[in-house]
Amino acid sequence: MNPTLRRECQYIVQAAREYGSRGGEYQKQVVHLDNIPGAGVYVRDSGRIQRRIPPQARVLDWGCGFGQVAWLLANRGHQVSACDWSRRPNTTAFLDERISYFPLTGPVHIDVPDASFDVVVSSGTLEHVDNILNSLQEIRRILTPTGWFVIFRFPNEYSISEQIAQRSGRWAHSVRMTKAELQFLLRMVSFRVAEIGYDSFLPIFLGYRLRALRPWRARWDRELTMVDRMLTHLPVISAFSTSIYCFAQVNAEYNDVAQV
Repeated sequence: MNPTLRRECQYIVQAAREYGSRGGEYQKQVVHLDNIPGAGVYVRDSGRIQRRIPPQARVLDWGCGFGQVAWLLANRGHQVSACDWSRRPNTTAFLDERISYFPLTGPVHIDVPDASFDVVVSSGTLEHVDNILNSLQEIRRILTPTGWFVIFRFPNEYSISEQIAQRSGRWAHSVRMTKAELQFLLRMVSFRVAEIGYDSFLPIFLGYRLRALRPWRARWDRELTMVDRMLTHLPVISAFSTSIYCFAQVNAEYNDVAQV
């Protein structure tokens, strides 16, 4: 990891630890950010987004949480907005003055005009909405005719980690899909899937109960990341990965038909 990306990782970890220093539930809320392996996931995601989208794009971090993705994309020169259920951001360490934040006012509607954004990013959000199809239609509405919808951390139907969590009585996602199912839904609302694949076969976000393993996970992060990347690309084995990522673009052919 180059020095700039490492500094971003360290900033995310420091900000998350300051937030979690209040203890209790605050500490549990940032277990995905208060360590280098966890922060590194979002730094790598932002690099992948950067390589795909146009420069200085108008980006919405939809369901932004703490805003680490918004902050990383603002660092890369994009015009970033962020939204979530909170009336105010959880922490200004990420949602700073460069980023326009607004609260969501309903389960589907996003209070912006049509074609407001070049890119909408869903990082661990789409699987939590009340109605996925309705939300996809709303995302389609607020994107430009050549806009991108980027999905990260969508739970995979056959995820080993999800199945272990469910069978052991721990929390697991109630909504999971295969790549084919997610791709079908995106096509239903006029998206063209440019790239879809698996993320995270090996554990990265070690939860509060597994925090004792974090020093070991951080010590071998580079090597484990390389192995993880290999496993998520292996035939058959990759189908049991934790999550799915996707880059989908508005299908311009449907725009042309609508104008006829």
